[in-house]
Amino acid sequence: IHIHIHIHIHIHIHIHIHIHIHIHIHIHIHIYSSQMTTECDRIIAAYFPEDILQISISTVDDAGLKKSYRAKSILVHPDKCSCPSSVTAFKMLNNAKEYIYNYWHPEQCSSHTQQSDKEQEYATARAQAQAQARAQAQAQQAYDAQSA
Repeated sequence: IHIHIHIHIHIHIHIHIHIHIHIHIHIHIHIYSSQMTTECDRIIAAYFPEDILQISISTVDDAGLKKSYRAKSILVHPDKCSCPSSVTAFKMLNNAKEYIYNYWHPEQCSSHTQQSDKEQEYATARAQAQAQARAQAQAQQAYDAQSA
């Protein structure tokens, strides 16, 4: 767990014995838990948008899509999760949500080209994430072999 605390104190004293104290405290907590790591790895390994969101397109509605997205985004959001692959997992999660939403609501997608661009962006992010995961696994195996 990484905790960053920023404290700003402003004190204003007036001659008429009025004291104003303003204290602003900003706390940022980054959690690196096994649940978050597992979720990042699961998203990166998933192939289809509905697998990333763990929904069935044939049975879920807009509310179910949003609920699934919110639950998963809490676990992999880069501001909350310091897992090295959280940025990629979060991008893939967003792309999956947009892809499914645009599939259901093509009238709100400004053009077919924009949807194709999203498909390409999704495929590129998935390929990059899988390559990163393979590289991390190989590095871990090399480290384990040296340690043994």
